[in-house]
Amino acid sequence: MVVVIDPAAYARRQVRDQLAPLGCAVVELTGEEDPEALSEALARARVVVVEPAPHGSRAGAWLRRLRAIHPGAALVVCSALTTRAAVLTYRGAGAVDVVAKPWRPERLQAAVAAALGQAGATGRPTPTCGGGSGPGPAVGRGRRPAAEGEGTGTAGRPGGRGSLVDQSDPVPSRLAAGHRGGRLG
Repeated sequence: MVVVIDPAAYARRQVRDQLAPLGCAVVELTGEEDPEALSEALARARVVVVEPAPHGSRAGAWLRRLRAIHPGAALVVCSALTTRAAVLTYRGAGAVDVVAKPWRPERLQAAVAAALGQAGATGRPTPTCGGGSGPGPAVGRGRRPAAEGEGTGTAGRPGGRGSLVDQSDPVPSRLAAGHRGGRLG
């Protein structure tokens, strides 16, 4: 089962619809549920797809609390806030992948499939979203390679835009040298 925590109903529906080909049962939460209901849903999850941006500077602590509720669930962050500092915070809090919004369906599916492989690393060679017997294709442990003709990220790496969030941001040389433009005084 996949738990989606996002305050935007539209984003939750998109995730649910895009994980349907994997055979995933999806529980949608806003993040504002009472702690008992949240704990109950997370206890059954194999993967948690979460948007931490509404928590601002407390996003890392909030993600660590989610991980503490069910450490066996893989955490996939799906957020528009993918600055280098934010991604490092998400990774430090236990996120196995960070998908940048807006995402391509293939990118989200690949991230969840890889997370299912990590969460289901119990010796079964091909865990599925449904726990091994559900519908949907089998999923391996690693990231799937980009298919022939599939888009690549700006650095030419497979996986699209979301796979590049761990790379350092390019800084124009004039800005790196301290040139701000214009004249002072």
